[in-house]
Amino acid sequence: MTKASRYIHTARLPSIRKEAPSCCEGHRSFVVTSDSLVRFGAVPAPVLSATETSFVTAVPPGAATAPIFVTTAGGAAHSATALVVPVLTAIVVDPAAAEIEPGATQQFSVRATWSDGRSTDVTTAVAWSSSSIGVATITTGGLARGVGAGAARSRQH
Repeated sequence: MTKASRYIHTARLPSIRKEAPSCCEGHRSFVVTSDSLVRFGAVPAPVLSATETSFVTAVPPGAATAPIFVTTAGGAAHSATALVVPVLTAIVVDPAAAEIEPGATQQFSVRATWSDGRSTDVTTAVAWSSSSIGVATITTGGLARGVGAGAARSRQH
C-alpha cells in the first residue's frame, strides 16, 4: 500500500496561477499537454490527460507537501498554496487472526489511516495470498476459505 499509484486523494486542489510567460506578451493562458512538465515540489509527475481548462496527473512516489509547478511551451505556473500529500501512518487487518474450519469462510478487511486523520477501507487495493493453499485460500477481496487441516497465514501486499 505504499505505492502512490494506488492512492486517490480527492481534496480540493490549490489553484494554479499564471507566471510570466516565456513568449507571447499579453497571452493570458497556456495549454497543458502530455509533453508539459508537472512537478510536485521537485518530483516530476506525468500528465495523464489534459483539456483547455484542466489536467490530470498522478501524485508521484516520493512527493511531499509542496506547491505544484507546471511548465509548458507557452509559459510556467505554480500553485499559490501547497498540495498536502498525506502519509500512510497505519494499516490494520481485521480480524488479526481467525480459525476457519474446512468449507467455512472468513471475511478479512484492511483499513489504512493517513496523516490527515482519514481512515480508508483498502481491502480490495491490497494483494492477498495464502501461505498454504492446501489449508486455506483467500480471494482478491479478502474472503478466506478453509480447505484442509493445518495452519496458514494470509499475506497482504
